[in-house]
Amino acid sequence: MAALFDRVERLLERVLEAPTRRLFRTRLQPVELARALGRSMEAGALVGPNGLVVPNHYTVTLHPTDYDAFASWRQSLERDLGRFVAQRARSRGWSCPSMPVVQIVSDPAVPLGRPVVRGQARDVEAGARDVEPLQAAAGLEQTAVLAVPGGPAEGRAASSGKPWLELADGRRVRLDAPTVRLGRAPDNDVVLDDPSVSRYHASIRIAGDRCTLVDLGSHNGTRVGTSVVTEHALLPNEVIYLGAVPVRFRRRG
Repeated sequence: MAALFDRVERLLERVLEAPTRRLFRTRLQPVELARALGRSMEAGALVGPNGLVVPNHYTVTLHPTDYDAFASWRQSLERDLGRFVAQRARSRGWSCPSMPVVQIVSDPAVPLGRPVVRGQARDVEAGARDVEPLQAAAGLEQTAVLAVPGGPAEGRAASSGKPWLELADGRRVRLDAPTVRLGRAPDNDVVLDDPSVSRYHASIRIAGDRCTLVDLGSHNGTRVGTSVVTEHALLPNEVIYLGAVPVRFRRRG
């Protein structure tokens, strides 16, 4: 069933996204690079003794116009995409020879708005970390940008006495309803626009002082720290991963 959904997603991208971009001249988005990387991971996967092994080095080639749009923050984007690859491998139970590296380059032969991704398995240098499930998750948690500068939103969340969520994009969401639903669909209470997140991915149920995270049958799974969960009583400062997206659970002590 997962393979069927992946094929449908690729078909919709070819039929809808490219013509729409040409019609309205919209810029290539980072999420489209992530989708292209995901396809390259699957195309380059090999069957190893412990399951599928995916490449650890990816070259994303862009038309110069697309490249220029990312040039000012290319290195940060490369790091983010590398973390995406690691988390996608972890969530699907795949392994990788080392922490993934993503390199973005420019080539006028590549069509505008159509990234070309090449994945390779390269030798691991001495001391490099293998992406085993626990190590990959820990690395992502350590590097995920979850710190949020103080401001009005922080003040409201802290002073309310209610638990809240810190999102990677800087938003803070108070958990002041009996159930808060998270996912990619626009009618969720917390909308996470990322291809690794299911339309209705998970919910948090609040009863008194207890906040329970519940996976809603998501495609890429829900984790707390390094553990895949279907239902979990949240503790302060725990990091939830919805697919590849980190969310930190907060409660004022």
